[in-house]
Amino acid sequence: MSEPAVWHGAGVSVDAKRLLKVQGFSARRPARPRLERAAAEAADRAAGLAAPEASAVRRRIEHCAAGELRLAQGTVFTCPVFEEVLHGCDEALLFVLTLGPALETEIAERYAASEPLEAYFLDAAGWLLVEQATRQLRGHFSQSLSTCGRALTARLGPGYDYRDGATRTRWPLEQQHELFRAFGAVELPVRLLESSAMIPRLSRSGLFGILSDRRAEH
Repeated sequence: MSEPAVWHGAGVSVDAKRLLKVQGFSARRPARPRLERAAAEAADRAAGLAAPEASAVRRRIEHCAAGELRLAQGTVFTCPVFEEVLHGCDEALLFVLTLGPALETEIAERYAASEPLEAYFLDAAGWLLVEQATRQLRGHFSQSLSTCGRALTARLGPGYDYRDGATRTRWPLEQQHELFRAFGAVELPVRLLESSAMIPRLSRSGLFGILSDRRAEH
């Protein structure tokens, strides 16, 4: 897959109880009925508006040492955890994923209509759907790779923190630009701003290492 591939997710959903749980509610600290209704409505509405789509491309790893990851066609990233996470990988799968603009538009409209609670729950539901869509994307490519005895590592993404021994380190968010450039002139479902933020906001980028055996993290 030297040329970018397009992926479309299907059937993403979020459980209202899960949505309340990430907000700190539980059996010992139950949400009020109004919050339960808002969470249920947001979960249903967010799932209906989400349209997961991603572009992905495979690139050969030419060098991975001393915190530098160099891919074929000139892409270079820097983060101290690359060598550990990508050990045993000879390729990387780069991706850009989004839920599309509809849910984000709905959130903005709810805020504009002075409905902050509804907007807040929609936004929280959106990020849970981004997580689910990312798992679906990984599952899709894992399945295709498994037929030739290959597997994917855990995801790495610009702007995220990772444990590096006794400390934590970050893959610089600014390297989002280098990741997007790796797709060449292909039109992506996400637009990258100069600030390294993505539009639509409910989007995610990153990479998986491609292992030549089954030692990937699940």
